[in-house]
Amino acid sequence: AALDGVNDLISVSSGSHLNAPNSFTVEAWVYPTAFSSSYQEIAARYQEYGTGTAIFDLGLTRDGIPFFEVMSGGYGTARTVTASQAIALNQWTHIAGVFLSGTSLTVYVNGQAVANQTVSFESAQALSDVPFTIGRLPDVSSSQYPFKGYVDEVRYSASARYQATFTPAATFTSDSNTILLFHFD
Repeated sequence: AALDGVNDLISVSSGSHLNAPNSFTVEAWVYPTAFSSSYQEIAARYQEYGTGTAIFDLGLTRDGIPFFEVMSGGYGTARTVTASQAIALNQWTHIAGVFLSGTSLTVYVNGQAVANQTVSFESAQALSDVPFTIGRLPDVSSSQYPFKGYVDEVRYSASARYQATFTPAATFTSDSNTILLFHFD
């Protein structure tokens, strides 16, 4: 999917069907064509941090550095893990955020764990009124943080798919742990 970095958004309506039971993974192939002066959202279930209506977001910092954030409860409960290096512009890169229940948050870039943080909470907060979005946050958010470039093969899974180095699949498949899967060929 080509995203213009202004207002493009892919959204799945909210509902309890989007709540991961405990551990989960959010992953995508991304091809950024520019970095912005603020964050860029790849995939999220996030409305407004200040009100506590957020579950997770996978994105890039203003410098193109991947991050993964998970909120375990209301406002102030977010834990964020951020890589130390930016990804390249105009190049496909696989990014995965993995929440392992009661253990860790990890960011993987092209199959390599690049950042990890220990966490003690067992699950992300479960909110049925927060949509799943790709490319930016929803309109109700005070800041949308749009992504400029291409996003492909987005998968949200109810499992910690990766816990060691791996080779990312070019095309994701669905299985019993898949909550959402998008092929944007």
